[in-house]
Amino acid sequence: MLNSPNTSLAKRRRGEDGQPIPRSPSTLTVDETVSGGLFGKVTVLDVLEVTREMWSRDNSENRSLGSEERDFRSMFGCGILVASKLWNILFHFGLLPERGELKHLMWTLCFLKTYAKSSALAKLCRGADAKTIRYWNWQFILALSNLEPHIVSFL
Repeated sequence: MLNSPNTSLAKRRRGEDGQPIPRSPSTLTVDETVSGGLFGKVTVLDVLEVTREMWSRDNSENRSLGSEERDFRSMFGCGILVASKLWNILFHFGLLPERGELKHLMWTLCFLKTYAKSSALAKLCRGADAKTIRYWNWQFILALSNLEPHIVSFL
């Protein structure tokens, strides 16, 4: 359970700035945020809202964050917090494709996880055609590859 007593803020490790450090993606809470993003902070809820639209789920419906995290990992290959941090890293280094949206990054993560054909991804990513998905996949793949000199250490 994500909000169980075992993951309370009092029991978490603390970083140099005194803020709690999540031990694993399973310690996410709804109010965790990552600074940056196209229009301000990108929160776990922002990422979930985009993915719920992809999955045709009602955003007002209360769901367990544990099941949301499992579903997210199975579709995108990473946790919700990792996806939001990835967006913010791309933003920080000015590598977001022009007119790129969070949903386009989600399409790309889904493509990288499944390596499905564009027509199959169009079915998974409701509301987009195969050509549009293919275009944004390669825009974000190029942006991710341009992160190498900023992220990878050659020590």
